[in-house]
Amino acid sequence: MRNIQTSDLYEASYYLSNHCQIETIETLAIDGRISCQLTIAGEKIHTLQAAYFAGEAQIRLFDFRRTYGQLHKVVNDAKKKYKQQIRGGLK
Repeated sequence: MRNIQTSDLYEASYYLSNHCQIETIETLAIDGRISCQLTIAGEKIHTLQAAYFAGEAQIRLFDFRRTYGQLHKVVNDAKKKYKQQIRGGLK
């Protein structure tokens, strides 16, 4: 399976709505903010990426909104866990 990395939730939601899967979520502190780098895998990931960046991505809005909401929760949970680990390490 092929993969790509992105921190763009719209982009990731497009891939996930097209039968790709999250392989990893890496939480990083960048310029005082917490960000998540997603590694997403799928057989057609590079074709989907080309369509996305060419402005040719097409998706049913309902599927996209549902996937985006789920992904937003997963990313926020990862950020919350990261913050707790940082606080725990400071004590």
